[in-house]
Amino acid sequence: MFLLCKRLFTKLFWLIPLKNNKIFFSSYEGKQYSCNPKAIYEQLKNEEKSYYYIWEYNSSSVPDELKQNVIIVKHNSLSYFYHLLTAKYIITNSGISAAISLRKEQVCVNTWHGGGAYKKVGAVVDEKINGTACKELAIIAKQTSYFLSSSQEFTKVMEKSTFIPRNKFLNIGMPRNDIFFAPSKMENLRKKVRDYCNLSDEKRVVLFAPTYRGKSGNMHYSTLIPDIDNLTKALKSKFGGEWVVLYRSHYYKTTVENNPSIIDVSEYQDMQELLCLADVLITDYSSCIWDYSLIFRPCFLFVPDLEEYENERGGFYTQISTWPGIVCKNDEELAKKIFYYNRVEYIQKVKIHHSSLVSYDKGTATE
Repeated sequence: MFLLCKRLFTKLFWLIPLKNNKIFFSSYEGKQYSCNPKAIYEQLKNEEKSYYYIWEYNSSSVPDELKQNVIIVKHNSLSYFYHLLTAKYIITNSGISAAISLRKEQVCVNTWHGGGAYKKVGAVVDEKINGTACKELAIIAKQTSYFLSSSQEFTKVMEKSTFIPRNKFLNIGMPRNDIFFAPSKMENLRKKVRDYCNLSDEKRVVLFAPTYRGKSGNMHYSTLIPDIDNLTKALKSKFGGEWVVLYRSHYYKTTVENNPSIIDVSEYQDMQELLCLADVLITDYSSCIWDYSLIFRPCFLFVPDLEEYENERGGFYTQISTWPGIVCKNDEELAKKIFYYNRVEYIQKVKIHHSSLVSYDKGTATE
């Protein structure tokens, strides 16, 4: 009943004429200025001066990029509904709620927020874990005009997970990953993040970026953290140099216990920029392994809860042994596999993975 009432309420905005030169952007329902919508917006604003740009952004601390020629709206505010339902084009990385009735004339592009084919989402996961009922997913699918894909396997699995028909998928790669094909841009972003973290050029960086556990939207999930001292010792022994650990939580945020060896960069909104800086990535079941694999740097999967997590989500889309990361079930394995890391063998593994999934990421998705 609530869903029906809200859909009827949003239809009232249909009385207002649609603006063909208005584009509405949303990243994680206003939680961030980041991801694929950011990449698309930053190219569009330099090329198309005749459009009105609307950004859903909830924080009062507005990024500099959104302070000029942009209208800011907060999630579920009256201005949010007004601009969302009068914009010809909608670009989002998480979809528009089934409680909102979009017009048939509107073009809704779901860029999504992850690549590859790893942890299961959507209709193939228990509704208690996924957080969205199948009937709602069906409404969202009907209101989606296009859905971006990073690989052939992604298109295949997400068709079943989202109910979106294959002819709506744009098999072009992810705009946010285009920077990984532009070395000069990557170097500039490395410097930007170093300055933000107040790190000298001599410091080597390992980024620890786990995904969430439990139900989608859970704000109190636990984080399984590797032994930081053993980790940095292993990295120094294998690769040399002095190492610092950056911690970046999932956007369903949590915190880690105070540790002088960890710099919490969870408030740094652009994950891709953090990946540019990272010399090594440690994650678990996060799709950031797809993004990071495009630059062929070492990635280790710290998964002490592998069996539990796999059972909870009904398995994975693909076997974890084939992912572009080295599986480690405990601290001892993590240190050991860092020590025995072979760059040539690892790069070959990543290339096989890209070929197996049939990667669409070529550095041209934004264009």
